[in-house]
Amino acid sequence: MGVWEVCLVIPVSAFFRHRVDTLAGTSFLANFYKCGDRLETPHYLSFAPIDTPAPDFHRPEYFVPLVFAAI
Repeated sequence: MGVWEVCLVIPVSAFFRHRVDTLAGTSFLANFYKCGDRLETPHYLSFAPIDTPAPDFHRPEYFVPLVFAAI
């Protein structure tokens, strides 16, 4: 099994409906997922584990904290 690292840059301009000057020091609960349900070999992947019998990605009890730092 390999090790993966991801760096995600979100410009504050993406929050154009809110008054956000910086994300530094804030945190949100979230999860990221990828669905390959229509592929020849269906597969699913999530950032944080989801302990359900079938893929069910919209479960807030399985969201994890994302902490934003200044870069």
